[in-house]
Amino acid sequence: MKKFFVTSYGEKIEIISDCVKLFPDAHKQLIKISNYYQKVDKIRKTAEKKEKNSAIAFKGFISRYNTVLSILTFFKDIGLNKNFKRHLDIGAGFGIHCAIMRGIGLVENTTALDWIDRSHFKNDIMVKKHYKKIKYWKYLEPALNTIGNSKYLADSLSYGIKKFGYPRIWTNSFQPSREIFYNTKLIEEPKIDKYLVEDIYKLKGKYDLITGFSAIYLFKTSKLLKKISEILMDGGIFIWNDPYYWFPVPPSNLIGYFPYTSQRLNTYDFKKYICTFHSKIKNHMLRVYNHIPRPAPTIKNYIDIGERYNLFPLAIKRTQFGNNFPLNLGAGPAVFNQFKNTNLTEVLKNIHQFRDDVTYEDLLTGRIIIALQKRPKNKKLNSKEIKSLMQSRANKKFKKGKLFNLGKKISDNIYKSN
Repeated sequence: MKKFFVTSYGEKIEIISDCVKLFPDAHKQLIKISNYYQKVDKIRKTAEKKEKNSAIAFKGFISRYNTVLSILTFFKDIGLNKNFKRHLDIGAGFGIHCAIMRGIGLVENTTALDWIDRSHFKNDIMVKKHYKKIKYWKYLEPALNTIGNSKYLADSLSYGIKKFGYPRIWTNSFQPSREIFYNTKLIEEPKIDKYLVEDIYKLKGKYDLITGFSAIYLFKTSKLLKKISEILMDGGIFIWNDPYYWFPVPPSNLIGYFPYTSQRLNTYDFKKYICTFHSKIKNHMLRVYNHIPRPAPTIKNYIDIGERYNLFPLAIKRTQFGNNFPLNLGAGPAVFNQFKNTNLTEVLKNIHQFRDDVTYEDLLTGRIIIALQKRPKNKKLNSKEIKSLMQSRANKKFKKGKLFNLGKKISDNIYKSN
């Protein structure tokens, strides 16, 4: 095997053949993803476009429940406390996110959208069934923590309990607080109002909330945000929680013999690399690579492109794991930064040969949550708008009564001349 891969820019990247061992079953997962993409393409050509699957299991439910809670927590952190009338979930899969969001009262009407129909007729029942199990874990969790902290327990068993012992911490990318995990109740029927098997670019209608969970990275950014702007109501929110392309453990599992394999090579060099070093699985690698639109966006790209279509950033959250990234999922940036031949400065140097907009911070980011809000066209700040904002502030600060009326009177007197 060659010791280096030389890029089309003349830069030499050291080949570390054992690097893939840091990513358990990476190539098996890659082949699984590749085969699934091929399966989806075949299903899309059928008349029904229906995937045969089983009803959602408890672990799968918890994964989606925790992801919905990440959005709830995000809204709470930015002071957004409202319910939405019409909701659309892009790349909805089984539709579990939709059912949960409707069930907890976050949305009144929910529509699931996907390329193929992955729904199951028992999933509504299973969501309610799994939801009932959560209350038992409220009491089991403290007991397991006590056991996990016992000095008489083997270190490996203690680690396992602390990392994977109860559902609240099963999702590595987001672990909700005890309060929100155990106190978020079902108050409505957890069901999907409509499941659409349709190309989003042909979709009509208006929504005040559009979501995406581990799906938006599969769409071309400019084309998608333009469509989102068309179907999002003024003041509506588009929010998504996605794995980030520039992390060394990408959702594609495109792992090679050096860190950030697919990210630090342009398309020409990547194809050359897989033909040279991964000839046995090159077709799988290429199929997965081609399913991710390029150029892959950064957070800055999302913001800049969103602005073109009247979508402004309401809030952004990066998840940077540091030393907390679970080794069972692969090696994070903190691992590679320890070594001279794999540090992020060298990685960024390679990337900047063809993408100068990628930053060091991008390489540290594992997941993102971005909320964009639709800005009404031609709306400008003036005395009338300021008065409205001041009144809104008074409404939030004071309950109706003497203080409320005082605030209203002051606001009205200040702007009575306008």
